[in-house]
Amino acid sequence: QSDSPLVQQFLQGQADGPVPFHYPAPTLQAQLLGEDK
Repeated sequence: QSDSPLVQQFLQGQADGPVPFHYPAPTLQAQLLGEDK
């Protein structure tokens, strides 16, 4: 077991933590209204 925040973020699948997470995606408005950018 590890108390490392890096390991815990990975094992628990957390988007927020010491390693920044960004997945490029369209805006919610574009998704809901079918807008293309």
